[in-house]
Amino acid sequence: MTDAEDADTGGRVLTRRRLLAIGGGVITTGATGAAYVLSELQSSDGDYTAPASFPAVSTRDAFAEDGTPRFDGDRPTPRLEGELPATPTVVFVHGFQTDHAAARDQAHTAAVGLGETERPLPTVAYSWDATREWGVAKSVADANGPALAGWLADIDGPIHVVAHSLGARVTCEALRVFAASETTNPVASVSLLGGAVPRGSLASDGRYGPAVDATDAPVGNYHSRNDRVLDWVYRLSDGTRAVGYDGLPDGATPPDGYTDVDVSETVADHRSYYEPGEGCLPTVADRLP
Repeated sequence: MTDAEDADTGGRVLTRRRLLAIGGGVITTGATGAAYVLSELQSSDGDYTAPASFPAVSTRDAFAEDGTPRFDGDRPTPRLEGELPATPTVVFVHGFQTDHAAARDQAHTAAVGLGETERPLPTVAYSWDATREWGVAKSVADANGPALAGWLADIDGPIHVVAHSLGARVTCEALRVFAASETTNPVASVSLLGGAVPRGSLASDGRYGPAVDATDAPVGNYHSRNDRVLDWVYRLSDGTRAVGYDGLPDGATPPDGYTDVDVSETVADHRSYYEPGEGCLPTVADRLP
């Protein structure tokens, strides 16, 4: 693994306007390239709407637009909206440029998809300040790791964490918190769907590898080569491949409990991972302990 493969240029600013500009330059000149990028970013997950009662754990408004904390202490405090199911067995952690309503809709969509499998599981949304510029959103994701870990530690019973896109960063940071503390890790499994973290970061010698190794639960990385957002938009913005595009680098040593799962045959784009009737949720459900 090279330093470039595990690089993370967190200071780069990636906005919707810049994404469109990148697309226009890479694919072709003019409106065609911009339209292509826009379509990739707005690819459909089935467009399901969460009912008003759908539960969410939220740290929304804990950070200003520039990433400045708006809370006291060393981490934001998650607040519960709605009622937890008797056994909240899945926590869905969303990705970049997802507002609170979309966070709940995406978690509900995942719940619908899991309901079509042999493992229909109650699901809760974890909602965080992802509607920030790219560099800021990554910093906010890092800061939400301890918040997610603290909330999980207070929950009775095993929890399956399903994380999409930049939600993988939140989740992996939470695993680092558990690995560095004596707090019991309640995580029964981790499923990363199109994870927007450097592919080398989950190797045994990467940023998150030791935390995965210390986690007494399987960690599955579901990746698709049809994911154009991770293929070249993430690569251009961060200067490295995302683990959600093609898994660990060749020659990298995976940590104990980690598995790359190629779901290219069923995942057509960045938002299809958790789409009911398509995507990879049946594969995820089959692999849950």
